[in-house]
Amino acid sequence: MSAAIAQFPAERFVYVIGATDGPQKIGIAANPTTRLAGIQTGSALRLEVFALVAVAQAEARAVEAHAHSLLQDRRIRGEWFDVSPAEARCAVERAVVAVREGKMEAHRKPNLDSLTITPAQNRIGRAALDWTTAQLSKASGVSIATINRFERGSIEPTAANLMSLRRALEDAGLIVQDADANGGPGIRLRKPERAT
Repeated sequence: MSAAIAQFPAERFVYVIGATDGPQKIGIAANPTTRLAGIQTGSALRLEVFALVAVAQAEARAVEAHAHSLLQDRRIRGEWFDVSPAEARCAVERAVVAVREGKMEAHRKPNLDSLTITPAQNRIGRAALDWTTAQLSKASGVSIATINRFERGSIEPTAANLMSLRRALEDAGLIVQDADANGGPGIRLRKPERAT
């Protein structure tokens, strides 16, 4: 699939990566080959790219979020879902159509604001994990300089960088809580899973 990836002129890809008989990850990447290699490094399972949908950068976030919302009942953690490759691919294809036609149902329309993180949440999350900015940079792919400036409040990173920071903290075991009627945004530790 690498040769096909190189020939696509899209700004971004919404991908499905997973194991044939295991969970599937739905995410966004500018270079899916590099993304697969990065995910494979941390997985004991042999992973494959099962779907690549070329999208404009402006619609990538909405397509990904809508695909996630379509599979919300099957979410394992973060961007990982307990579905077959075909089910994940179908969710991405449905999300593309819904976003492009503006036909997302109100109850399924993703809240894109909930995919970001505040400077305070970022600092607290790093502290909870006892991570340096270098460790968060490695986990998220966001530069140390950008993280430092963001935490000081001197810049507003791109939406993709904000999502990457949030995902890295969530993948490490934190829950990034959005502001709601009960209070402001926060961070908490994920409840440990019980051994069965």
